[in-house]
Amino acid sequence: YEGLPNVICEAMIRNLPVIVSKVSDNYRLIGNEERGFLCDPFDPFSICQSIEKFYSINSQDKKILVENAFKFASEKFSIKEISSQYIATIKDIK
Repeated sequence: YEGLPNVICEAMIRNLPVIVSKVSDNYRLIGNEERGFLCDPFDPFSICQSIEKFYSINSQDKKILVENAFKFASEKFSIKEISSQYIATIKDIK
């Protein structure tokens, strides 16, 4: 239940496919299955379905999936973006 799971961000930036549980804000990282797949962490069938879904898509769609994830992570989790978000938050507090 990490706020922003580093392992997901790290996988996305390494062009690896991600299957994540529907906890916290993970759905924001994945979007509507354009950057990975969501599963219910308490339902083994749901986890299996997500794995099967990934393996059922063709190689071109897998490539698009990881490219979308990489682009999202590169834009949203760069040092420049993260630091500007922190600065904006601090200014809002003042």
